[in-house]
Amino acid sequence: MNNVLVDDVKRCEMVIQSLCSYIVAFNGPDMRPPDAITCARYVEQITETLDKLFPRPKNPGE
Repeated sequence: MNNVLVDDVKRCEMVIQSLCSYIVAFNGPDMRPPDAITCARYVEQITETLDKLFPRPKNPGE
């Protein structure tokens, strides 16, 4: 697999889509959606994973 640079807009879109899916997974009659702290930790984990898979360019202006 080649490493492809992903711009910040696409990166944000992927994180938001993933977070929405995470929240919807808790949608049920006996389930409570995750709180803000849990969502923030999830976003941090997703962002770290994206940074490993799709590293940011060293000089974004180039």
